[in-house]
Amino acid sequence: MSCVFLYSCGYEKTEIGDPKNNLNLNGTPVIDYQDEPFTFEKVTKPEVWRTFNNLEEMLEACQLPEGMLSVMSTRNLIQTLMNHPLFFIYTAYNNELDGVNVIIDNFNGFEELQKREDVAEAIIDYYAAINLKNIVGTTKLPSLLPDLTIIHLGYLELVIASKKIPEIFNAKYIDKLNNAMLEMYDAKLSLINEIDLSSINKSLLLGAQIQLSKNLISLEERKILQEFVDKGGNVSEESMYTTVSQIINSK
Repeated sequence: MSCVFLYSCGYEKTEIGDPKNNLNLNGTPVIDYQDEPFTFEKVTKPEVWRTFNNLEEMLEACQLPEGMLSVMSTRNLIQTLMNHPLFFIYTAYNNELDGVNVIIDNFNGFEELQKREDVAEAIIDYYAAINLKNIVGTTKLPSLLPDLTIIHLGYLELVIASKKIPEIFNAKYIDKLNNAMLEMYDAKLSLINEIDLSSINKSLLLGAQIQLSKNLISLEERKILQEFVDKGGNVSEESMYTTVSQIINSK
């Protein structure tokens, strides 16, 4: 995982004008932040990244400037979350939900996102708008790329499935989320020769959380789905994927 980290992380202040020409009374720069996604470009250079000694320092380096948090729109906060240079570390965990929680529990941009009243609808709309055909086969490490990859899609599905934004699973939004998940799942199945099982698994994991939240399943089905979620979708028998799929698609 340390080899992969070499490609990642950093923070950038998006400024309007020269801060030297706009100072507080104490001489510190006043920075006017633009409402745009944060790109994390300034310290993604290997010579800068090598100065961090551990994951904690890497995560700290990826924090957004405080002045930017209130300025950024919810949509751009979501895009910034997707831009997080360490997002892909979930792939190094047996339980990928544990991996994605490392990011979202240690990122002030996500903390700000949780406060937004429009976050549920915005993140579902973002998810539903992803064109799977456009990103299949895009596997480059995207720390400096503006485009989504299949690894990004899995990350987003895990972020939603983490339930760290519980409003998404409220009655007002859950059917919309379920429809988006089923469409994505069907799209993945239609591209089964180009998408591996681990990608399909993310949709199943999200679908399991949706059905557990809707609470319209039998006790036996609930037990199966809860075990699937507790293991982060990492099961020892592939037949479990079929069982979970049948439960999700029958409701």
